[in-house]
Amino acid sequence: MTVAHETDLQRAYWNDRFAKYRHTGWKIPGVYEYDQKIRIHAVLGSLQKLRIPVGPDTHLLDIGCGTGDLAAALVARGASVVGYDISSGAIESARARMPEDADVVFDCVNLVDAEVEHGPFDVITSITVLQHIMEDQALDVLIKRLSGALKPGGTVLILETVLPDDAAGRDADHYTRPRTRSEWLQAFERAGLRLELERSYPQNAVSTLGRVRRTLRGLRARKRRESTDGRVRPDTTEPDTATSTSATAESVDGSGTHAPQARRAISGRLRLAAIKTFLTVFKPLDHWLRLPTPLALSGTRILAFQRENEPES
Repeated sequence: MTVAHETDLQRAYWNDRFAKYRHTGWKIPGVYEYDQKIRIHAVLGSLQKLRIPVGPDTHLLDIGCGTGDLAAALVARGASVVGYDISSGAIESARARMPEDADVVFDCVNLVDAEVEHGPFDVITSITVLQHIMEDQALDVLIKRLSGALKPGGTVLILETVLPDDAAGRDADHYTRPRTRSEWLQAFERAGLRLELERSYPQNAVSTLGRVRRTLRGLRARKRRESTDGRVRPDTTEPDTATSTSATAESVDGSGTHAPQARRAISGRLRLAAIKTFLTVFKPLDHWLRLPTPLALSGTRILAFQRENEPES
């Protein structure tokens, strides 16, 4: 597959996500609105901790800017901002929300196969974008481009899934590749960037949902294994309704026909109700008290790297 073809597939995927959800973040209803405000506040707070002023003399690049939530917050503080995103729909939405006199540029760009323009920058930000770069080589290319687009002493700040070092490869799927802490640090070190800040932020609801999701996924995987080796469904010709995976996965209507779609619809509504409950319970901690999740329990972290030396050749 050529780089151009891969880019076309990625652009189509994220444009489809935008068309469905009107943004390119969480696809679970309610979670995006809940979590996005916290993440934006956490990024701005991290810049403050780093003693990086955000004002008229600050030039920032936000990669994977989506519909411009972070860019809008930075522009409101007087900063000069450039936003890149692979989704043309998201870029059009970001442009439409900005005042005409705003010092902001939005471009539809995939930085895996394009150079960084409009630099150099004081700060480059990325919120849950780099985890969608599946290949290590492509990630190295991108991070070196980011490093080269910084002013001397500039900072790259990312908010990404950070796995424990013994969990490499966990939770990967067709469009996400979470990396371990060591993998992130090594990738940035190869580009001449040194870790300057590592912190969690208030994500108690999302972290809890993630742990529940992993537990349920493990139970489903165990059930599939047991079904395969015959302990749950020993007789494949005439399954016993007490042990059949078919009987537990599908409902039967009054005429005796299977109704898996109705079962899935009910299950989906129950999941959404559970998610809404989680968000309501944890809102005082995350939104009001802003209590950060303990670093050891946080599935997503903010990592900030400062340009230190020239990247490896």
